[in-house]
Amino acid sequence: MFNNPLKILILVIIVFSKEILVFNEEVLIVLAFSIFIYLVLNGASSMIAEELDEKAQSIQNKFNVYNDIQEKTIVYLCDYYTKREFLSTKIQKIETIQKARVSTIERYVKINCQKLVVSHIEDILTRFVLNEYISKNAFQQRFVSKLNKLKSKIEKLKTK
Repeated sequence: MFNNPLKILILVIIVFSKEILVFNEEVLIVLAFSIFIYLVLNGASSMIAEELDEKAQSIQNKFNVYNDIQEKTIVYLCDYYTKREFLSTKIQKIETIQKARVSTIERYVKINCQKLVVSHIEDILTRFVLNEYISKNAFQQRFVSKLNKLKSKIEKLKTK
């Protein structure tokens, strides 16, 4: 007899309209809320489930995007670290080569400076020796010429 929910609803309306059963405000609020929950569960549960599924899918898609970005970032960071280490070793090798070149140039400059100083001293000594030789030679020639003059005077004196 009361299999149909419509019949139950009509019976409840008749009981309330004739004031056979009187409820206070709290009971009416509970009754109205219960009817609301019943209608939502029966009529809108599939729609709510679809909305929640769509929201879950949207959240999952955003999570996947951020996860992909995180993976790419990690790959880029690893690649950056590898390149940084490679460049660091290259810079160390270049620095070692530069130090060796500077050391070689330093030794070359030092040796050439020493050779230049020695050459300059040798040049000065050569000029000094040459000047001494010239001055001794001039002295000897003057001495010899004076000796010759004396000798000729002595011979003139002897012959007289």
